[in-house]
Amino acid sequence: MRFSLSLAAIALAAVAAPAVAQSAPTATVETGDLDLNTAEDRERLDTRMNSAIRKMCRSGGRDTVARRMENQCREIALANAERQADFAIAAAKRDKAIRIAATANATSG
Repeated sequence: MRFSLSLAAIALAAVAAPAVAQSAPTATVETGDLDLNTAEDRERLDTRMNSAIRKMCRSGGRDTVARRMENQCREIALANAERQADFAIAAAKRDKAIRIAATANATSG
């Protein structure tokens, strides 16, 4: 399973300059190797999201405006990523419940 953090950057870019919104940075966080039913792998997901967000929002600017834009980008991206992560975790729980139910049905038949 994978999800994209692109919407967060687009939202910020649209505020900063409408022309930039078309080429806003994106990031993808891979979750296929994680079992989101475990706390350990949810922590790994958090680490991956934060790393991707830092890279995605980095502008290289050192002035006050650039730092403020980076902070806003990170805030928006994190809020967006957390919603997507919650969805991925819920999907993982649902899939696990389906697998358990399917296994129980297969062994009782």
